[in-house]
Amino acid sequence: MILLGFAAILLGLWANAVPPFYPHNFFLIRGAAALLVFGGLVVAGVMNRRSGEWHKRLMLCASIIVVVPGLERAMPLFLFGTDWSYVVDGVIDIIALAGPCVDLIERRRIHPAYLWGVGAIVLGQVLVYLLTPTAFATALLHAFGTS
Repeated sequence: MILLGFAAILLGLWANAVPPFYPHNFFLIRGAAALLVFGGLVVAGVMNRRSGEWHKRLMLCASIIVVVPGLERAMPLFLFGTDWSYVVDGVIDIIALAGPCVDLIERRRIHPAYLWGVGAIVLGQVLVYLLTPTAFATALLHAFGTS
């Protein structure tokens, strides 16, 4: 999935099939970050498959990452102007916090797997906003021949 995801990102950039509200550098960095966070959480989940408590929570967090493209297609992003990505990330964060909230209600504590899983999701979002306007993002676009 990760290799196909990167291929889809690059093909979208090469074919100029990026949504009009998506700057190319944001499209590349956001997609790459999502794939890396997803991959990291899946690997962590598989490594913890003998511990059902850790496995299911890490895999749930990994699954939340793949909701982003569908959510972006389903939401009327044009209504939010230039703040659309913050709205999408906020909705993703609310979805990601549902699991820890259930843990808190049912078990009276949040399982540490959620600290790692939700933490990875939020860290990925923050890194996207930090890396997108940099020369690094522009250099990646040039390196892949997509600028």
